Amino acid sequence: ELLDGLKKRTATTTAVHKEVLEGMRVVWTNRWLALRGGVIGAFIGLLPGLGGAMGDWMAYGSAVASNPNEKFGNGNIKGVIGPEGANNAQKAFCNRDRCGDKYFSS
Repeated sequence: ELLDGLKKRTATTTAVHKEVLEGMRVVWTNRWLALRGGVIGAFIGLLPGLGGAMGDWMAYGSAVASNPNEKFGNGNIKGVIGPEGANNAQKAFCNRDRCGDKYFSS
C-alpha cells in the first residue's frame, strides 16, 4: 500500500486515521467489556503458573456470556476487545516479580 501510494503520489494516511478513530470509538463504546477483560487478565496474571491464554479464554467466555443475543466466531469485535484487555493486563501483572519485592510486598 505504501509503495502503491508512492507510485501514485497519493496520501494513504487519511484512511488510516479514520480507521484508528473508528477503532477508538468502538473500544470506548465497549469500555466495560474491555475493563472486565482487564480485571480478569490482572487476576490471572497474579496467579502463578497460568499463562496468558487462560485469561484470554476466560475474558472471551465472559464477553460471549454477557452478550447472549449476538453471534460470536465470525468477526464480532466484542470477541476481541475483552480478550485483548485480559492479555495486556496479564502480561503486566505476570512480570511483577521482576520489579522486586518492595513494590508487591504487604
